[in-house]
Amino acid sequence: MSFGGTVPSSLKYRGILFDWGNTLMVDKPEYAGPMKDWPEVEVVAGALETLQQLSGITRCYLATNARDSSSQDIWHALQRVGLDRYLEGVFCYQSLGYSKPDRRFFEAIGKQLECPLSELLMVGDDYHNDVQGAVKSGLDAVWLRQEEVSIPSDPECKAILHLDELVSLISRT
Repeated sequence: MSFGGTVPSSLKYRGILFDWGNTLMVDKPEYAGPMKDWPEVEVVAGALETLQQLSGITRCYLATNARDSSSQDIWHALQRVGLDRYLEGVFCYQSLGYSKPDRRFFEAIGKQLECPLSELLMVGDDYHNDVQGAVKSGLDAVWLRQEEVSIPSDPECKAILHLDELVSLISRT
C-alpha cells in the first residue's frame, strides 16, 4: 500500500476527529476492559503515517464511544503505540456524557474546541455512529469501511477502504 497524495498547505477543516477502535487502533474482541491494559495493542494500517501528515497541517483529535476507558486510559493506550504525539485531545463518553451518534456528543466537542461543526471532519469505521451521526450534526464525515461492502445510497457519504487514502480524499474537497 502506498500513501495516497501529498498534504495540501491548507485544508477546509480546522480539525479532524478520528474514531478509536478499528479506525486508529485495532479493536480486539478477545480482550475486555480498557485497551491500555490489554496484553497487546495494534495500530490500524496507515494510521501512524496519516496522523503524521495531517497533524502537521491541522489539529487531530480522538472521538470515541468507548465506555470502559477514561481520557487518561485512552492516552495510555495511544502512548503504547506512539499515536499520542499526533493527537491534540481525546473526547470520550466518560468526559462528555454523550455517545455518537447523539448530536450532543459532537456539539460538546465543537464547544470545547470553539469551532463550528461545519469546520470539523469525522473519520470512523461505524457508518451509523461515526458517519450518519456526524453528518446529521453538521460535520463532514469519511467512512473507513475497510472491506468491500456496498456504500449505502447516501450522497453525503465519502468512503475509503484504507486510512492511507484519507489525505488525498480530503485534499480534493
